Amino acid sequence: MKYPIIFLLTSSLVFNVTADSTSNRTLFGTFLVSSALAASVYGDYTFSEFELAMLTTAVLILIFPRPSVVNSCTAPGYTDDPLMGCYRIYPGNTGYTHTDAVNLCAADGGRLVLINSEAEARAFIAKLKETFDNDPNKLQGAFIQGQRASSGAPWTDDSGNPLPYLPTVGNSGNPTYLHLSLYILDPSPSFAAIPEIGLGLFFPVLCEI
Repeated sequence: MKYPIIFLLTSSLVFNVTADSTSNRTLFGTFLVSSALAASVYGDYTFSEFELAMLTTAVLILIFPRPSVVNSCTAPGYTDDPLMGCYRIYPGNTGYTHTDAVNLCAADGGRLVLINSEAEARAFIAKLKETFDNDPNKLQGAFIQGQRASSGAPWTDDSGNPLPYLPTVGNSGNPTYLHLSLYILDPSPSFAAIPEIGLGLFFPVLCEI
């Protein structure tokens, strides 16, 4: 008569994986205990101390509350992507300054996108080309995180930390170009230094939350 307890414990583990709510797990835990007690009361099976401990553990696992999975990317206009994160692409215009781009993201409770890897840079470039139908007039570059205090200073993120990913940076020799943009037209991902007032080109704004 060892098989009933094996069946109950196995069933509890399977249900524990598939149950989508605490109430369902609690319901099954009640069923598990009731079945075990019924088997014991009617003499069908006598549980050893070890089996009682296993049964108790299974029930506790079932009814222990778990944090629910919450989608944090709920801001209007933002898209959740496993590589690019929770992002939004603003079309931008030729008159945007770097401060304008920062304020646009901040109005959503966000910030300019921080590029963390070549794969992420490639993904954003592909998304920008898709968004603007490969129009070269709208694919010069895009506002992203990245700044420096002077032409010889290191590039940092908004918090002053070194950038996690820093490919080739065009225009870096210009002492007044203290902000970064994602350059879109190169075959390989690269950044381009830009001034506060922008370059007078159509630059989309990449925001993240």
